Amino acid sequence: MTHKQHPIGTGFTAASTAADVLAGIDLTGTNVVVTGGHAGLGLETTRALGAAGASVTVGSRDPDRAAVALAGIERVEVSRLDLLDPASIDAFAGAMGLIDASGRPIIAPERGLKTPQQGAATIVFAATSPLLAGIGGVYLKDSDISPLDEDPRPVVFGVDQDVPADIVPHAIDPRSAQRLWELSEQLIKA
Repeated sequence: MTHKQHPIGTGFTAASTAADVLAGIDLTGTNVVVTGGHAGLGLETTRALGAAGASVTVGSRDPDRAAVALAGIERVEVSRLDLLDPASIDAFAGAMGLIDASGRPIIAPERGLKTPQQGAATIVFAATSPLLAGIGGVYLKDSDISPLDEDPRPVVFGVDQDVPADIVPHAIDPRSAQRLWELSEQLIKA
Protein backbone atom coordinates (compact mmCIF):
# COMPACT_ATOMS: atom_id res chain seq x y z
CA MET A 1 0.00 0.00 0.00
CA THR A 2 1.35 3.42 -0.92
CA HIS A 3 0.38 6.63 0.77
CA LYS A 4 1.61 10.17 1.29
CA GLN A 5 1.53 10.11 5.07
CA HIS A 6 5.21 10.92 5.59
CA PRO A 7 6.88 13.85 7.39
CA ILE A 8 8.08 16.44 4.89
CA GLY A 9 10.91 17.91 6.96
CA THR A 10 9.42 21.31 7.77
CA GLY A 11 12.12 22.18 10.26
CA PHE A 12 9.47 22.71 12.95
CA THR A 13 9.50 20.64 16.11
CA ALA A 14 7.21 19.84 19.03
CA ALA A 15 8.56 23.03 20.65
CA SER A 16 7.70 25.29 17.69
CA THR A 17 5.17 28.04 18.34
CA ALA A 18 2.44 29.53 16.17
CA ALA A 19 4.68 32.57 15.74
CA ASP A 20 7.50 30.28 14.54
CA VAL A 21 5.22 28.71 11.93
CA LEU A 22 4.08 32.13 10.69
CA ALA A 23 7.52 33.77 10.63
CA GLY A 24 7.93 35.59 7.33
CA ILE A 25 4.33 35.00 6.23
CA ASP A 26 2.28 38.11 5.43
CA LEU A 27 -1.45 37.51 5.87
CA THR A 28 -2.47 41.07 5.04
CA GLY A 29 -5.82 40.95 3.25
CA THR A 30 -6.65 37.52 4.66
CA ASN A 31 -9.80 37.19 6.76
CA VAL A 32 -10.11 34.48 9.37
CA VAL A 33 -12.87 33.36 11.71
CA VAL A 34 -11.63 31.72 14.91
CA THR A 35 -14.31 30.16 17.10
CA GLY A 36 -13.28 30.30 20.73
CA GLY A 37 -10.47 32.62 19.73
CA HIS A 38 -10.36 34.36 23.10
CA ALA A 39 -9.03 31.54 25.30
CA GLY A 40 -6.39 28.83 25.28
CA LEU A 41 -5.25 27.61 21.86
CA GLY A 42 -7.83 29.82 20.16
CA LEU A 43 -6.34 32.93 21.79
CA GLU A 44 -2.83 32.01 20.70
CA THR A 45 -4.12 31.32 17.19
CA THR A 46 -5.84 34.72 17.13
CA ARG A 47 -2.68 36.48 18.36
CA ALA A 48 -0.45 34.79 15.80
CA LEU A 49 -2.78 35.37 12.85
CA GLY A 50 -3.32 39.03 13.82
CA ALA A 51 0.41 39.58 14.24
CA ALA A 52 0.94 38.18 10.74
CA GLY A 53 -1.49 40.76 9.34
CA ALA A 54 -4.76 38.80 9.12
CA SER A 55 -8.08 40.39 10.01
CA VAL A 56 -9.58 38.05 12.61
CA THR A 57 -13.19 37.73 13.67
CA VAL A 58 -13.57 35.82 16.92
CA GLY A 59 -16.90 34.08 17.37
CA SER A 60 -17.83 33.83 21.05
CA ARG A 61 -20.85 32.95 23.19
CA ASP A 62 -19.86 35.83 25.48
CA PRO A 63 -18.55 38.71 23.33
CA ASP A 64 -17.90 40.98 26.33
CA ARG A 65 -15.66 38.42 28.01
CA ALA A 66 -13.92 37.72 24.69
CA ALA A 67 -13.33 41.44 24.09
CA VAL A 68 -11.55 41.75 27.44
CA ALA A 69 -9.27 38.80 26.62
CA LEU A 70 -8.53 40.20 23.15
CA ALA A 71 -7.89 43.81 24.17
CA GLY A 72 -4.73 45.15 22.55
CA ILE A 73 -4.54 42.59 19.75
CA GLU A 74 -4.64 44.43 16.43
CA ARG A 75 -7.02 43.59 13.57
CA VAL A 76 -9.38 41.57 15.80
CA GLU A 77 -13.11 42.00 16.24
CA VAL A 78 -15.57 39.94 18.27
CA SER A 79 -19.00 38.74 17.18
CA ARG A 80 -21.55 36.70 19.07
CA LEU A 81 -21.53 33.06 17.97
CA ASP A 82 -22.94 30.19 19.99
CA LEU A 83 -22.42 27.00 18.00
CA LEU A 84 -25.17 25.29 20.01
CA ASP A 85 -27.74 27.91 19.00
CA PRO A 86 -28.94 27.79 15.37
CA ALA A 87 -30.29 31.36 15.61
CA SER A 88 -26.84 32.57 16.73
CA ILE A 89 -25.20 30.74 13.83
CA ASP A 90 -27.66 32.28 11.36
CA ALA A 91 -27.10 35.76 12.82
CA PHE A 92 -23.31 35.34 12.61
CA ALA A 93 -23.50 34.10 9.00
CA GLY A 94 -25.81 37.03 8.20
CA ALA A 95 -23.41 39.54 9.76
CA MET A 96 -20.60 38.02 7.70
CA GLY A 97 -22.72 38.57 4.59
CA LEU A 98 -23.02 34.86 3.83
CA ILE A 99 -26.81 34.44 4.02
CA ASP A 100 -29.77 36.61 3.06
CA ALA A 101 -32.65 37.72 5.30
CA SER A 102 -34.53 34.47 4.67
CA GLY A 103 -31.51 32.37 5.67
CA ARG A 104 -30.50 31.24 2.19
CA PRO A 105 -26.84 31.30 1.18
CA ILE A 106 -25.98 34.35 -0.87
CA ILE A 107 -24.80 33.47 -4.35
CA ALA A 108 -22.89 36.44 -5.76
CA PRO A 109 -20.10 35.17 -8.00
CA GLU A 110 -18.72 38.66 -8.59
CA ARG A 111 -18.14 38.90 -4.81
CA GLY A 112 -16.55 35.45 -4.56
CA LEU A 113 -19.71 33.80 -3.14
CA LYS A 114 -20.23 30.98 -5.61
CA THR A 115 -22.08 27.71 -5.98
CA PRO A 116 -19.85 24.62 -5.92
CA GLN A 117 -20.31 24.36 -9.69
CA GLN A 118 -19.13 27.95 -10.17
CA GLY A 119 -16.24 27.42 -7.79
CA ALA A 120 -15.09 24.33 -9.68
CA ALA A 121 -15.05 26.13 -13.04
CA THR A 122 -11.58 27.65 -12.58
CA ILE A 123 -10.12 24.32 -11.45
CA VAL A 124 -11.48 22.59 -14.54
CA PHE A 125 -10.34 25.52 -16.73
CA ALA A 126 -6.81 25.21 -15.32
CA ALA A 127 -6.69 21.50 -15.96
CA THR A 128 -8.17 21.41 -19.45
CA SER A 129 -8.18 24.71 -21.32
CA PRO A 130 -6.11 24.89 -24.50
CA LEU A 131 -5.99 28.67 -23.88
CA LEU A 132 -3.39 27.97 -21.19
CA ALA A 133 -1.15 25.78 -23.36
CA GLY A 134 2.43 26.94 -22.92
CA ILE A 135 1.50 29.27 -20.04
CA GLY A 136 2.62 28.19 -16.60
CA GLY A 137 3.28 29.73 -13.24
CA VAL A 138 0.25 32.02 -13.24
CA TYR A 139 -2.58 32.50 -10.79
CA LEU A 140 -6.10 32.04 -12.05
CA LYS A 141 -9.43 33.59 -11.07
CA ASP A 142 -12.88 33.23 -12.62
CA SER A 143 -11.59 30.96 -15.40
CA ASP A 144 -8.97 33.44 -16.56
CA ILE A 145 -5.52 34.66 -15.53
CA SER A 146 -6.02 36.78 -12.43
CA PRO A 147 -5.35 40.51 -12.69
CA LEU A 148 -2.65 42.04 -10.52
CA ASP A 149 -3.98 44.15 -7.63
CA GLU A 150 -1.43 46.93 -7.04
CA ASP A 151 -3.42 48.36 -4.10
CA PRO A 152 -4.86 45.50 -1.98
CA ARG A 153 -7.27 46.43 0.80
CA PRO A 154 -8.37 44.56 3.91
CA VAL A 155 -11.84 43.06 4.06
CA VAL A 156 -14.21 44.46 6.67
CA PHE A 157 -16.87 41.99 7.77
CA GLY A 158 -20.45 43.15 7.64
CA VAL A 159 -19.66 45.66 4.89
CA ASP A 160 -20.93 45.02 1.38
CA GLN A 161 -17.74 44.71 -0.68
CA ASP A 162 -16.07 42.38 -3.12
CA VAL A 163 -13.88 39.63 -1.72
CA PRO A 164 -10.29 40.55 -2.66
CA ALA A 165 -9.04 37.67 -4.75
CA ASP A 166 -6.71 39.28 -7.25
CA ILE A 167 -3.01 38.61 -7.08
CA VAL A 168 -0.83 41.06 -5.16
CA PRO A 169 2.64 42.04 -6.40
CA HIS A 170 4.61 40.09 -3.79
CA ALA A 171 2.95 36.86 -4.96
CA ILE A 172 4.73 37.08 -8.32
CA ASP A 173 7.92 38.86 -7.22
CA PRO A 174 10.93 36.78 -8.38
CA ARG A 175 12.93 37.88 -5.31
CA SER A 176 10.19 36.61 -2.99
CA ALA A 177 10.08 33.37 -4.96
CA GLN A 178 13.85 33.00 -4.62
CA ARG A 179 13.70 33.62 -0.85
CA LEU A 180 10.91 31.04 -0.53
CA TRP A 181 12.89 28.53 -2.59
CA GLU A 182 15.99 29.05 -0.44
CA LEU A 183 13.96 28.71 2.77
CA SER A 184 12.37 25.53 1.42
CA GLU A 185 15.78 24.10 0.67
CA GLN A 186 16.97 24.93 4.20
CA LEU A 187 13.91 23.30 5.74
CA ILE A 188 14.32 20.18 3.64
CA LYS A 189 17.95 19.83 4.74
CA ALA A 190 17.01 20.19 8.42
